[in-house]
Amino acid sequence: MNHYFKTIYLVPFLFYCLDINAQDNDTLYIRRNSKGIVQYARFKVNETTNRKMEYDTSFLKGILKANKDDSFHIMKESTNNFGVTNKKFQQYYKRLKVENAQVLLHGRNNNIEVFNGHFQIIEISSVNPSITEQEALKKAITFLGSKKYAWEDHEVEKFVKSITNCKSRQS
Repeated sequence: MNHYFKTIYLVPFLFYCLDINAQDNDTLYIRRNSKGIVQYARFKVNETTNRKMEYDTSFLKGILKANKDDSFHIMKESTNNFGVTNKKFQQYYKRLKVENAQVLLHGRNNNIEVFNGHFQIIEISSVNPSITEQEALKKAITFLGSKKYAWEDHEVEKFVKSITNCKSRQS
């Protein structure tokens, strides 16, 4: 009877270990930055995994260990002549764009094969500004210490606005 109970506990444990080992063997290469965040990963094609392009944002949250306030918005999606689909995402934190935080997924036949990019861990309690826009501009001008700025030159400002399709703040 004692042997029977050992077998009942041992078999599920073995299946669990095999499952973990299969997932580890699924990753061909992984590179992390100095903070331990995945920057690049390459995977074997495995039809039985949930690593599918249709689950792209869930996959990103998992591999990057993103928290509930992080989200990924697709910027661009394309498929090349070789059948490789590329998806580019922008990271947002509490609905605010995170600069220099874009990640890419690459794969074929709906399978994610490669991940690369830059993810930022945000450790702030509030995204609400503590100063006004005018105060921020004043501090930036003081910090930079320039004698003249492009917006102070009417011709330069006009040129910049013409090539960027911006309208004047005064209008």
